[in-house]
Amino acid sequence: MLIARAPMRISFGGGGTDLEAYYAKYGGLVISTAINKYFYAVITTDESDDLQVISADYRSLFRHSSYNDLFWDGDLALPKAVLHHFGIRRGINLFVASEVPPGTGLGSSSAAAVTMVRAISTLVEQPMTKQQVAELASYIEIGKMGMPIGKQDQYASAFGGLNKITFAREGVTVEPLVQTCLECGDLDEFAHLLDYSWREKRRLAPGLSTGFIDECYSLALEHGASAGKITGAGGGGFLLLYCHEEAQEAVTEALEERGLKRMNFHFDQRKHPSDTLCKEEGNWTLDSINRYFTELEQMTRAISLPHLQDVLLLLERAYRNGHRIFIMGNGGSAATASHFALDLAKNTIMPGAPRLKAISLTDHVPLITAWSNDTAYEHIFSEQLTNMIEPGDVAIGISASGNSPNVINALLLAKQSNAFTIGLLGANGGQTKDIVDAYVLAPGQNIEQEEDAHLILAHVITRHMREVVRSYAQVLALAGTS
Repeated sequence: MLIARAPMRISFGGGGTDLEAYYAKYGGLVISTAINKYFYAVITTDESDDLQVISADYRSLFRHSSYNDLFWDGDLALPKAVLHHFGIRRGINLFVASEVPPGTGLGSSSAAAVTMVRAISTLVEQPMTKQQVAELASYIEIGKMGMPIGKQDQYASAFGGLNKITFAREGVTVEPLVQTCLECGDLDEFAHLLDYSWREKRRLAPGLSTGFIDECYSLALEHGASAGKITGAGGGGFLLLYCHEEAQEAVTEALEERGLKRMNFHFDQRKHPSDTLCKEEGNWTLDSINRYFTELEQMTRAISLPHLQDVLLLLERAYRNGHRIFIMGNGGSAATASHFALDLAKNTIMPGAPRLKAISLTDHVPLITAWSNDTAYEHIFSEQLTNMIEPGDVAIGISASGNSPNVINALLLAKQSNAFTIGLLGANGGQTKDIVDAYVLAPGQNIEQEEDAHLILAHVITRHMREVVRSYAQVLALAGTS
C-alpha cells in the first residue's frame, strides 16, 4: 500500500495573475499559504488486468480494462488523466478523498493532482522534485485536460508553507514569504491589505460576490472581524476572516445564526507537504526519511570541535613519530573500524612522505575466533594488541554504547603500555569516555545515526590526516633541497 497527501491552500492576493494569458504578458505574483486540510490518495497493487479508481467525495467508481484505451473524460477525469500520463493501465486500485468538499475555493482539484502525481511517480520509481511535481500537475490540469485555471494552486500544494509565487514566461519561482508587516508582527496591516484586496476584486469583478456573501461579510465586520475574502474564484466557497481571538466567538455565533459553519484550520509550514507517503510493503515513509536526514545533520553540527581537535592532535603526533594506529569495534562499528583503517592507510599516501600505519583489529577472522573460543570474546582485541602495541601508538575504540567489554579491555591494555587511547562514542560515551585520552561523542537519537556519524568522523579525520601527510612531504622536500 502507498499513501500520499498534499495540502489545500488559501490565496491572500494576486489570484488571476497566475493565468498564462496574463503573466506571459505582464508577469504574475500570488501570495498564498498551505493549510492543514489535505487531499489523500491510497494505492494498492494486484495482478489483475483491471484498473480501478474510487472517489469518496463524488461517491463514484471507475473500472477500466487494460484492453481498452484510457480516456480522461466524464467522472473522475483527473485521476484518469494522471494515470494515462504515467502509462498505468492495469494492476492498481486508486482511492482518493478530500478533507474538504470540492469547489470550496481551497484548491482541492490541484491538491488532488499534486497528490496523485507524487504518489504514482513514487509507485513507478520516478523521483520528482517539488518544482517538477507542480509543473506536471499544472500540465495535466491545464494542458492535458484544458481546464481554464492558473498555476498557483499546484505550486502552493507542492511546496507548502507561506510563499510568494512569481509567474513569468520564463518559469515559476517560489520564495518563502518575508514581508515587512509580518516581520514586525504587524498583522493588522496585513488584514488591511487583505480587506483592500477583496474590495478591489469585487469592484473589478462584480460577479465575484453575492448579496448573501456581502451580508455575511458585513455581519462579520460588525461583530469584530477586521478583514476577509471569499476563497477561490468567488461566487461561493469559504469565507476567510481575519479576527482577533477575543472577537472570534462573537463572529462565529453571528455567522452560524445565518447558516454558516466554522471550519478550524492551521497553516501547514512543513517543508515537504506532499511527501507524506507510506509504503507498507517496504515499511518506509518519506516523512521519516526526511526527518532522519534532518536529525543526522543536526547531530553532526552538534559534534564538539574541541574534542575532535584533541583526537586529531594525538593522531598527528603518532604519525610524525612513526607510531601505529589500531582501530576496533563490534558489529557495525567493526565495519567502520575496517573502513577507517583502509582510508588512513591508503587514502593518505603522498609521494615523498612516510606512510601512515593503520591496522584494523576486526579483520583477522581466524585470530578473532581463536581467541574468542580459547579464552573469551571480551579478549579478542586485547590479545591482538598484546603482540603489537608499543609506547606512543594509538588505539581507537569505536562503540555507540561506550560499554563494549572487549573494546574497554583493549583500551586499558593500551594505556598500560603507554600508548594513547581514543574513543569514537555514542551520545553519553559510556564507560569508555572516562578511560580514553580523547574522545568524540555522536549525540544521536538512535544507534543508526551514531554509526553514521562515526563513519563521517572517520572520513573527516582521514581528510585531515591526508593534509598532515602532504605538509610533512613538503617539509621533507624542502629539507632535502637545503
